[in-house]
Amino acid sequence: MQIIFLRLKEKEIVKNKKASFDYIFLEKIEAGIILNGDEVKSILNHNVNFANSYVKMLNSGPELINCHIGYYKFAKFKTRDETERYTYRSRKLLLNKKQIAKLSLRIKRDRVTIIPIKFHINERGKIKLEIAVARGKKLFDKRQSVKERDFLRENSRNLKHN
Repeated sequence: MQIIFLRLKEKEIVKNKKASFDYIFLEKIEAGIILNGDEVKSILNHNVNFANSYVKMLNSGPELINCHIGYYKFAKFKTRDETERYTYRSRKLLLNKKQIAKLSLRIKRDRVTIIPIKFHINERGKIKLEIAVARGKKLFDKRQSVKERDFLRENSRNLKHN
């Protein structure tokens, strides 16, 4: 009997586009996340909202707070109640002890925040959450990024027409 291993390509599911505008990423980390069965299907259907979500270090470890994962309407078994607070429940992240210690030290020392960037499927077919240690942008940084984006857009238009 012959066993064939297929190497899957990493696939991005949902991305937090607002985060790159509001924050400067200092470090990116891939973390596992504990989900229920219908939450996995809901994420695969892009039914996720990252607005105002962040990662908080608690006694039990890092947890994703205020991330909305909607209902999967075709769920055979209802594994969760139909209340709005359940869609915003905190979800435990899976990291090594060294990573947890490093992140908690960095939060206390550098006064940074940890935010979710994207959900993706890794090579092994598991749903992972990419988080970033980030520092908030000031208003002039945001203006500068808007200027750069407009400048690049204008240049690409001029090159396209000429």
